[in-house]
Amino acid sequence: MENNGFLPICRADMTARGWQAPDFVYVTGDAYVDHPSFGVAIISRVLEAAGHTDVAYQLLFEERNPSWLYSVTHGATTMWEHWNSLKEDGSFWSTSMNSFNHYAYGSVCDWLYGVAAGIMPEAPGFARFTVTPKPSKGLGFVNCSLDTEAGRIESNWYYKGDVVYYEITVPAGAEATVTLPSGYTATLGGGTYHFSE
Repeated sequence: MENNGFLPICRADMTARGWQAPDFVYVTGDAYVDHPSFGVAIISRVLEAAGHTDVAYQLLFEERNPSWLYSVTHGATTMWEHWNSLKEDGSFWSTSMNSFNHYAYGSVCDWLYGVAAGIMPEAPGFARFTVTPKPSKGLGFVNCSLDTEAGRIESNWYYKGDVVYYEITVPAGAEATVTLPSGYTATLGGGTYHFSE
């Protein structure tokens, strides 16, 4: 078996890698994920690192259980402890272990800040950082601000037709390297900058 450097796609791939069981299962054609909660913190990052940001966005947009938007479409304003804390029929998954404000699945926010908005530290306190946004027409826009030791960082983008407009704010005294999907790169000091492509 040739190792594609990504994920096994069948039992033979798992056996060749010495794996007994998968950490998560992704079914081609669906943006449907079923895995232990530890995997939720990294699955979108792994997909993005392997060049599959589109699949990470599909997971984000999925509304069927299990998914992040299942809870939202059922009235949630916080992350639930279980994908199906409130079932389709309105009953609770469990009456003894069912938090409606639980961080584990909220770890997708790391991906939203670090990939969708593209903000990543390069130095302590964000004195230096990168902004490498990965826009999605399906999401349509991002308005992201992050209060750091260096000051407030902003990474905003939106679509108008097929053009993406960006507004990046770098705090005074900080330095950001901005890389847009087209490959355009600039190192910027404090200020607010506008780009489109």
